[in-house]
Amino acid sequence: MTAQQSNTDDKVFSHRLDFYWQAIAMYSVALAAYSFLRGTITEGKLSITLNDPIVLLLAIFVIATSIGALISLYIQRKIIIRPDSIIIHNRFREKTIKIQNIQRITFGKEKRFQRGAYRIIKINITGKRRLMRIRPSTYDNEPGLVTSLIQLKRSINQLKK
Repeated sequence: MTAQQSNTDDKVFSHRLDFYWQAIAMYSVALAAYSFLRGTITEGKLSITLNDPIVLLLAIFVIATSIGALISLYIQRKIIIRPDSIIIHNRFREKTIKIQNIQRITFGKEKRFQRGAYRIIKINITGKRRLMRIRPSTYDNEPGLVTSLIQLKRSINQLKK
């Protein structure tokens, strides 16, 4: 356990990877079903055609999605929210944004067909022209992340008063 995670006030939110596994499963099932439908049964043996363009396309999808899942698993993206800062962390680097450097946190509007209550959260940082954008639906414990950012927004408003 690292020093940054030992604090009880730290809230750690890991990047969600279930999309990749669902896509791999879906493409694999489609590949297997199509292969069996296109295959021929002769003398009790099933022969599958591998040079069919659809089989090759589905195989490329399975391989590409698997590589993407492994890369995302290796990178280990996380957002750590502390009472005094937000830390964007991955395997290679860590970026800390202090609460004093945050000008404003705005929450995107709720949409009915979106996965979560807020589809995007924008953070204005002092000295930066671009906004930092966080999409809560891409992290585990989405409601907890939104709640933590709402609490951080309240503490920023109290700090400015």
